[in-house]
Amino acid sequence: MLKKVSVDGFNYAIKTGQSDYSITFEDIVLTNQKIAGIENNGNILMIRKLNSTNSVPAIRSIQQYGMITVLDSELKGGSSAGSAIENENGDLSARNITPAGYISAIKHKGTVVEGTSVSEYVTGNVTSLFPGNSRSLNLPVEETPEYHENDTTQWAKIYSPTYGDTNPWQGIINSGKAVIYWPTSTYMAYDPTYAIPSKVRKLTGFGSVINNQSGDQQSVTFRITEGDENSPPLFIEHFGYGVVIEHLCKRPVVIKHCKLSNYIGSPQAGKVYMEDVELQKLITFYPKQKVWARQFNSEILPGRILNKGADLWVLGIKTELKGYVIKTTDCGKTEVLGGLIYPIQSFTAADSAGFICENAQHSLVFGISSYMQNGIYPTLIRETQNGVVKELKNTSLQGVRFIPLHTSANAACNPAPAPVPANQPPKGSAGPDKNITLPVNSLTLTGTGSDPDGTVSSYSWNQVSGPATAIFSSNSISNPTVSGLVAGSYVFSLVVHDNLLAVSAPDQVIVIVNPAPVPVPVPAPAPAPTPVTPASIISFTLLNADTDKEIGSLTEGYIIDFAATGTRNLAIRANANTSTGSVIFNTNGNGIITENDAPFALAGNNGTDYNAWVPALGSHKVTATPYQSANGTGTAGTALTVNFTVVNTTVTPVPVPTPTPAPSPAPTPTPPNRIPSSNAGPDKNITLPVNSLTLTGTGSDPDGTVSSYVWSQVSGPNTATFSNVSVAEPTVSGLIAGRYVFGLVVQDNQHAFSEADQVAVTVNSAPTPVPTPAPVPAPAPIIVTSYIINAGGGASGRFAADNFAKGGYANVITTSVNTSGVKNPAPASIYQTERYGNFTYTFPSLAAGKSYLVRLHFAENLFSSPNKRKFHVDLNGQRILSKFDVYAAAAGRNKAVVKKKNPEKPFVIAFNSITDNALVNGIEI
Repeated sequence: MLKKVSVDGFNYAIKTGQSDYSITFEDIVLTNQKIAGIENNGNILMIRKLNSTNSVPAIRSIQQYGMITVLDSELKGGSSAGSAIENENGDLSARNITPAGYISAIKHKGTVVEGTSVSEYVTGNVTSLFPGNSRSLNLPVEETPEYHENDTTQWAKIYSPTYGDTNPWQGIINSGKAVIYWPTSTYMAYDPTYAIPSKVRKLTGFGSVINNQSGDQQSVTFRITEGDENSPPLFIEHFGYGVVIEHLCKRPVVIKHCKLSNYIGSPQAGKVYMEDVELQKLITFYPKQKVWARQFNSEILPGRILNKGADLWVLGIKTELKGYVIKTTDCGKTEVLGGLIYPIQSFTAADSAGFICENAQHSLVFGISSYMQNGIYPTLIRETQNGVVKELKNTSLQGVRFIPLHTSANAACNPAPAPVPANQPPKGSAGPDKNITLPVNSLTLTGTGSDPDGTVSSYSWNQVSGPATAIFSSNSISNPTVSGLVAGSYVFSLVVHDNLLAVSAPDQVIVIVNPAPVPVPVPAPAPAPTPVTPASIISFTLLNADTDKEIGSLTEGYIIDFAATGTRNLAIRANANTSTGSVIFNTNGNGIITENDAPFALAGNNGTDYNAWVPALGSHKVTATPYQSANGTGTAGTALTVNFTVVNTTVTPVPVPTPTPAPSPAPTPTPPNRIPSSNAGPDKNITLPVNSLTLTGTGSDPDGTVSSYVWSQVSGPNTATFSNVSVAEPTVSGLIAGRYVFGLVVQDNQHAFSEADQVAVTVNSAPTPVPTPAPVPAPAPIIVTSYIINAGGGASGRFAADNFAKGGYANVITTSVNTSGVKNPAPASIYQTERYGNFTYTFPSLAAGKSYLVRLHFAENLFSSPNKRKFHVDLNGQRILSKFDVYAAAAGRNKAVVKKKNPEKPFVIAFNSITDNALVNGIEI
């Protein structure tokens, strides 16, 4: 089809040949040609709205196998010696022609046809099977609407991160953008149906082919259910094989330049405009529907178009193979204005007629051609009116290969049949609520459907909510398996469609995924024959008395560091079995406290509000003895004792006073214990790739011996690994470039602690060809981690579920990611989820004036070369990554990369696309 073309000058503006094809022209402007505006040498042409300004003929046909249909045209200029249309050979059908300046509108085979304008003219005889009108139906014509969206911010791009992964498509279609586009490609879609909301104005495929996982070309359905006759039309353009359009509402639809698997109409369908469309299956138009098709191509069996009461106007039709071309029934009206019927198979007498009209009306202009033996319909046209059947046989044409005009009876409509009862919608059931416990992370949903007046034709599942995106084995079966579940509550929804495309109300099922059970120590059974379980202390728990939060289990040899607990106000809880009625605590052999109510705490408590116990620095011993009855009465259980040490590595420890021993007979008092001293050794310096060394600590005691050593890390660019924090000379490893400070405290044989001594370790970067001594940097600030987010995904390990984001889309990637090139990478699963598009993260409640380390995790999972994806990253309005290319930074696809920054108050991180979409996999603050 050629449309909206202007030609000025030349001998001919358009010159055509070859009799086995057909061409449709519309809105053509011709000026100043020298021989003819259009010259046809045997082709089949359909021309509408030709505007010619010429002194030569606007149209000339010179070959006997040519056929021209021309209408609604203005042919100006001319010559008093010539005609506007000169049909020297072949057939012509003309309607609504307005010439100016010519001797006549038409000259046929050298004979001037009288009249300066043409209402309707055909060469040859008009054929009819019933007495009726000798003119075409002349149905009203509407121009094809147009829509162009120049604001590219209103365009949303469809993509598949992996082959067949179409999970993001519906979310992109629902994004509120006016234009949804598929970059040129072949797509393998797993989801069969996508609902098109009213805000979408255009779907364009740029020639893309969309198939489903089994290779069936009827793979993806665009379902149109929103809008009415006053809604803006939906434009569907430039799709290859594999798309079905399901038209279920009055919203107008425009289909252009497509090779569709099918168009499925409905009694509720509105207007349809088609231009340059090829269809692969039988399509049906319904009563009162208006359809305008220009250059329509259908090449399937056994039939192509069924008009059940619509007004169907066709400018240019092309078909191949057997089977009827158009069947018009139920008072429908069909007008065909030109085209080529080109069977490439042999017919038998039993084969269907080419055009069928049953109690309806049609007018037909077409040509037919075949090189096969018996390659033309034995019955070209079959018409039934009020039970009377008549046929136009091929033999009755006596070799004529063109039908310049065939008309049906004037009054073809019988009274309307009794109304068909309204279709009742089907019902869907998503099944009973379900409950599973990790590590089981998948189950089968048990959906069902029923239809009171038909059958269920399809199922459609989707996830409504949940802590993570579940994976469906299929969205379009009754009992799919959902997997990849994490702890939390999910809601899944099911709708079903019946055989008349009615949709059920959604039904939901709740799936509870319980966390994996935590093993709880079970007390040993009571020894026979005692019927009562003895009281028992199971363990000790250390708590922060300010917040009443657990710090951890208090076990033998435990070191309590005030620098780590953040408070001196502690509590010790004795975890007892249910047979315990009271607990007596003994602290350091001389402090006895009796607790009668569980939970049993060393300093007492009010329920879970624990009283503070402030231990002194040094060694401590706590014993808890359980009793079956209150106030330490009844049978006593086995006592539990723990020895532990209290230190403060950030503050010079205060010597723990040794209790004054009881007076002895000796008259001379024992001198007070003198505290020991520690020496962390000389400062040290290493150069990468060497990343470990041995600290050389020593300790001395002026009046005794050193009994223990306690090492800790004060600062550094990362957390070093100690071989042992309780020896004089431990090895520290895992060091990176920067300055570390380590502290040493020693304890003497009387449990006194020394003051802390520190050693600095400088780790230099690997040397360059011209080594330059690096200046010793100032001590690194203490970095506080406040947020660890799995962008686009659920909770995984220390990474929390995606939160605090605005804009963009979440996505899951199935390919594995190589993290070997990253220092301190996130778990590999973090790089398999992402947030993409244009989006921001806003993190609340970060303290002003503190320094935070921001680590951004990236992996390129789509592109296999650089410069395919670039984007900016701004932190509090300051650009920290400019035109960032993940592939280039990671030096490959499916490889992780981490970018770091040390800002203050990182409240807002913005990601803005330049080329393709910005993305991030994980964020640490």
